[in-house]
Amino acid sequence: MELTGTRWASLMQFTFPQSDRANVLMNLLGHGGSIEVVGDHVVRGMSKGREAIDGAYFVAEFSRPFTDLGTFRKAPGEAKGWGIGDKQVVRGGRTMEGSYVTFRTGAGEKIFVKMAHGTSHEQAAQRLRDELPGWNFARVRDQARAEWSRLLDRVQVTGGTEKQRMLFYSTLFQSFASPRLIVAKGEKFTDMTGKVRTATHDRYGPVPFWDTGRNQIVLLELMEPDVVRDIMQSEYELAQEKGYMNTSFHGDNAVLLYLGAWKRGIPFDYAGVYDYLRRNAIDPKGPRDYLAEYDRNGWIADIVPAGNPSPPYAGGKAGAATTLEYAWDDHALAD
Repeated sequence: MELTGTRWASLMQFTFPQSDRANVLMNLLGHGGSIEVVGDHVVRGMSKGREAIDGAYFVAEFSRPFTDLGTFRKAPGEAKGWGIGDKQVVRGGRTMEGSYVTFRTGAGEKIFVKMAHGTSHEQAAQRLRDELPGWNFARVRDQARAEWSRLLDRVQVTGGTEKQRMLFYSTLFQSFASPRLIVAKGEKFTDMTGKVRTATHDRYGPVPFWDTGRNQIVLLELMEPDVVRDIMQSEYELAQEKGYMNTSFHGDNAVLLYLGAWKRGIPFDYAGVYDYLRRNAIDPKGPRDYLAEYDRNGWIADIVPAGNPSPPYAGGKAGAATTLEYAWDDHALAD
């Protein structure tokens, strides 16, 4: 199995042995959703997982018609449901939680699948037409390599061993996995209030602010300032829709994104976003836990739950960590 992709779509290449039962399973059973087999070479569906933030609907088109198909539900008692099930496999079925499609293949024969997601089946299908009109796997892979090279080649390193340089560029590549692009400028989307809008900029999903504020956000500000500006605007709009800035784990580290961008000369409506950053820091109804104690003492006490020495994850307050996060955020907000 081989995989490559474009901005919005993926192309998969399966090489099978000789078989009358060369199967591809499509399974959403771990987090819920539905799948529908359409015609003789298309499967589409809707996911209920967390990744649905950037489009719950998907369309998958196969390079050849199916010779057989069916659907299945998760096996009874299986929590995640990765298996195909036992007595609930419906040969010829077209709508259920999971589906399988079957091909008759010769030795070494390739089956291609191209897939895209979106805020509707129509948008997903349009992205497939726009970005993957054919089935040339090598061409799509080469285009993806060239696009990544244009970004990664902005950083040049010398010295070290070949393996160390490989690890460096591998981790540099991983640094661009987040935040995720939800909708491109000019496309329609549904905001947090349920209103359908047209994006005035590339809109990104929530930034995982906790540890990324210390390193990855800084890297993005240095390497992709235009992208960071769209990320900042996306977070600002989410705050306007929700009432508060997004947070992650113990602190309000969104302020680090905006302060870093301001110091690096990235233009933005800093006065407007400051109101929401300040609201996070002082509003008793906001996202900060133990705010009254922090304001009263200047620090947050800690507790260790009985029988569990891991305060952040087992009902404890993570007082030392939370105090440090709030103090750091408040210093950045004061700057």
